[in-house]
Amino acid sequence: MGFGTNESSNDSSTGSETSLPVHYILDHSLSGLFIFQKRGNRKKFITKYKQLVADYANENFDKTDQTQITMDDVFVVWSCKTLQNNKVLLSTTVSDGMYYELTYNGDKEEIYFDAYKKWENKAIKV
Repeated sequence: MGFGTNESSNDSSTGSETSLPVHYILDHSLSGLFIFQKRGNRKKFITKYKQLVADYANENFDKTDQTQITMDDVFVVWSCKTLQNNKVLLSTTVSDGMYYELTYNGDKEEIYFDAYKKWENKAIKV
């Protein structure tokens, strides 16, 4: 699939309720991301987002766990590109219940980084 089309990948399923997000706006210091996105290089786009998640996780792990991850421990749950905007949902191989949503706002050239904690995953019959 090309980067300019709607695309999704389903590397893992996560039907979950989440807590309130930790919200960040990442902008000028990451200007290279905008170049990757505008050129349509999906691999570099996803690679950079995986690195952002790995860095965030490593900075926020409980220090007593002595856990560190790399980009190889981060995987894409789902991704989509619509017009000038992108969204990618990521998780890690660490069983901490964390879930990450990164959204690129093409109009403002900003990236929004949301970190969620999975509390429960249950089926509800309808």
